[in-house]
Amino acid sequence: MDAFFTSCEERRNKNLKNKIFVVANRSKSSVVASSNYKARKLGIKSAMPLFKAKQILNNLLIIESDLKYYQTISNQIFVFIKKKYTNKIEVTSIDECYLDVSLIYAKFKNVRGLILNIQKNIFAQFNLTCSIGASFSMFFAKISANINKPNGYFIITEKNYKQIIDHFKIDIVSGIGKSAQLKLLNLNVKTIKDLKLYLQENYNNKNNVFNSKIIAQKLLNEFNGNFNANLNLKHIKKSISVEKTFETNLSNIDLINLQFEKLLKKLFLELNSESFLFKTLKIKLKDVNFNVYSFQSNLKNYSNDFNYVFKKLKSLFKTNWNKNSLRLIGVGFANLKFSFNTFVQEKFLFEEHSKNDLKTKINKKYQAKIIY
Repeated sequence: MDAFFTSCEERRNKNLKNKIFVVANRSKSSVVASSNYKARKLGIKSAMPLFKAKQILNNLLIIESDLKYYQTISNQIFVFIKKKYTNKIEVTSIDECYLDVSLIYAKFKNVRGLILNIQKNIFAQFNLTCSIGASFSMFFAKISANINKPNGYFIITEKNYKQIIDHFKIDIVSGIGKSAQLKLLNLNVKTIKDLKLYLQENYNNKNNVFNSKIIAQKLLNEFNGNFNANLNLKHIKKSISVEKTFETNLSNIDLINLQFEKLLKKLFLELNSESFLFKTLKIKLKDVNFNVYSFQSNLKNYSNDFNYVFKKLKSLFKTNWNKNSLRLIGVGFANLKFSFNTFVQEKFLFEEHSKNDLKTKINKKYQAKIIY
């Protein structure tokens, strides 16, 4: 979806259509969650500290973030796509998904016909635009979707991909962060053609700009057409997280731990509502100088024990905190798995089931094989 948060705001408030604005919280330490295309032309982009955005445009209009509203619209769009087009969909974020259209595009004459139909119907149904990329791999489809924004499309085929992508700038490639981009630009690596040459020469060097042979080799394989076209249709989360930006920087450990406790309670609500256990605990810290630190700890066993996890969190924080005042903290759980005992208790405790029925229901819901 194009500039999704700001587009949602324009959808419910037509007076915003011709204005320059961003979606963000109004606190001093807030960052831009989304900027409309008029703001982007001025250099105001997502994740930019709000005070820097105001330096670019002093009278910048700020719309308070309404994540619940955006999530509602997002869910409606994905349900619409599933019903009208295909249920072979992998949702990767609140405003982005991949579709396997290999069995349906012929109904629309060709891929272009399908793309135009999707854009037309999403706009008619939701008054929102979307940019679409189509290709034979997820990697090139992602690149294609970034080429003709907003409300555009681009198609990369197996026949033309080797020639067609070379002249695009490297910032169009998803997964290359700003730090790596700057290092590449300093090496005069500006286009995808330059990047492919660099990867060919350095893919086996662990000291490349990505500091990883695995990442470099993966990118080179993708560019060479050794692609992944299989969607993850199970929609099993790999991690969950939550964070909090403070209006006033915090340096008191008791107050910080109190905020950690609030975040942890919020995260446990999501964990237990979906019957998850987890094994990896993560914390994120951002200090007054915008330095970001992440730390993690692996638990001995999978857990959903709040008191045990909170104790581990406080220990992890105390061990790694450098005593600098904090403007943001975050908590995350990774290495998730379903808690079958919880599922059985909640869903079947008051129902009569044979052993085989129970196994069948669990296998169907969680794509798991139960043996006992």
